[in-house]
Amino acid sequence: MRPNTKRPWLTLALAGLAIVASSVPAVTPWLVFDRPAILAGQWWRILTGNGVHFAADHLLFDLVAVVLAGGWIERRSRGALAVLVATSALAVGMATLLFAPRLAQYGGLSGVACALVGYLASAGIAQGGLGRWGVAFALVLLAAKTVWETTTGQALFVMADSATIVLPLAHLTGLLCGAGFWALSNTGRDVFATGLEKDCGR
Repeated sequence: MRPNTKRPWLTLALAGLAIVASSVPAVTPWLVFDRPAILAGQWWRILTGNGVHFAADHLLFDLVAVVLAGGWIERRSRGALAVLVATSALAVGMATLLFAPRLAQYGGLSGVACALVGYLASAGIAQGGLGRWGVAFALVLLAAKTVWETTTGQALFVMADSATIVLPLAHLTGLLCGAGFWALSNTGRDVFATGLEKDCGR
């Protein structure tokens, strides 16, 4: 089998959009998840709010997770990544709108990142072998992180003086979305197989 040389352009584009959405003052106010604006009819914010970050360290850690996990998935199936990013972004935005009514503004790719991790974890567990235990350990660490953040109300991988407030609902929604997408698409078994591609885009 020929090696998989697909470039992760979609992943890099997502990272670039997040950087622009978070750092360009003229753009950020129009993209951030803003409850009053959404209820007034600006529905695009449900999706675009995922790309806005309120602190540089929050943006950095989210980008690391998205680029690593997203790039891995995209090299095997760009189509799967596109659908997963879109559906998880929508799911996180809708969950925030419906189940966090006191939250006026929200931003961050952490929910989408959790969806990518959930997809890869489901694939790894289904694959079996020693890799299954590594994935299980990673999930335990992620669960411990979420419990710690829920208990303390602080994000683990951002500075203590950061204005970022963790939203475990977004993380849980993302994980469930990723695992559910893998189960429905049944493509997870091929995610780790070198040379296997689900589409022909470069």
